[in-house]
Amino acid sequence: MASVRFADRSVNPDPVAKAERSPAAQQKAQTKRTVSDAPAHSYRTLLTELATQTRNTTRLTGQDATFAKLTQPTPLQAGALRLANEPPITT
Repeated sequence: MASVRFADRSVNPDPVAKAERSPAAQQKAQTKRTVSDAPAHSYRTLLTELATQTRNTTRLTGQDATFAKLTQPTPLQAGALRLANEPPITT
């Protein structure tokens, strides 16, 4: 998920040292693009993008029964949903 968000992967071993952005994080913040040239997202904009996937309830003419159909997720939505279903890294 960090690849689509403004997140820095570098970890400073000193927890009280002043935080410094890595060159990759600086590049992402300046260009607002990921290394794969996709738009970088904040948590809020990523949630907004995910909220555009819809479930439509359909009823055929002359029928009482209905069925639900989900829209196809965009590549960004599919990637975010795939990552959200993975357990968090705890090491």
